[in-house]
Amino acid sequence: MASLGALFNGHAKVPDFLSAESGCGDLVTVACDPHGFYVALAVSVGLVVVAGIMAGLTMGLLSLDQLNLEILQTTGSATEQTYARRLLPVVRQHHLLLVTLLFFNSIANEALPVFLARIVPEAYAVVISVSCVLFFGEIIPAAIFTGKAQLPIAAALVPVVRVLTFVAFPLAWPVAKALDFVLGDDHDVSRYKRNQLKALVALHHRKSLNQLKKSDTSHASVPLLGKKTSTSYEATTHPPHPTDAQPVDSDDESTSAHLHNDEVAIIHGAMDMSTKTVQMIMTPFDKVFMLDVEEKLCDTVMVRILAS
Repeated sequence: MASLGALFNGHAKVPDFLSAESGCGDLVTVACDPHGFYVALAVSVGLVVVAGIMAGLTMGLLSLDQLNLEILQTTGSATEQTYARRLLPVVRQHHLLLVTLLFFNSIANEALPVFLARIVPEAYAVVISVSCVLFFGEIIPAAIFTGKAQLPIAAALVPVVRVLTFVAFPLAWPVAKALDFVLGDDHDVSRYKRNQLKALVALHHRKSLNQLKKSDTSHASVPLLGKKTSTSYEATTHPPHPTDAQPVDSDDESTSAHLHNDEVAIIHGAMDMSTKTVQMIMTPFDKVFMLDVEEKLCDTVMVRILAS
């Protein structure tokens, strides 16, 4: 038995920084094994960073709407179109992307306590691991990857996602195909219905009204929405002469982002054209206001016409 143990110990050699006998005690310390300590510390920090990036990419990429990306690809700025073109091929592979990111995220989260336990007691390793994963691996990445810079950050990390997908492909692809078979692989872009489009236009108009009420409305070129003033009426019916008109920037968000009341009414009316009939909009004959052909247009008659 002793010879067998000696033979085993002679052939199975554990790396110094992972061996419990490498330091003065059971833990790897700076005094006893500085190389092993700093390697374990660097690996632990790297695992926290990897876990944070994977968690951030999971929430940042999977929360992107394909319809919005297609809209940006068509009507967005040059930069937004570039971002959308990079992201669409990755986002369309929903299950493959999900399995790949969760695979590396799980590896990082599970390996972190193992390396921390080499340099700190196990109880401290659990506390440090949970705290680091919670704050630096979940909360902070989620706030960054789903914030205002979601699109540029996600587009910048597309090459990283492609490399990870290639590495995890032998495992991720079968699992993704199984998910496609069980849950369905229909991840086509969802389209809005007529009522949803009308509601979207109404919400956009309402938000524009709220923004204009809070902002400075002193610019004469942007009349107050919802108020029918003589100035806005004249500007609509009698546009300025081309020689007097100022050049308008089509990309100016301050003028193109707001919808006027007439624009909203026209959009809603156009969407209802396929379902409305003449009977719905016509006035019944018994309710039609009529005047005798011999009637004189005096003030009293004019009041009656306006009151009708």
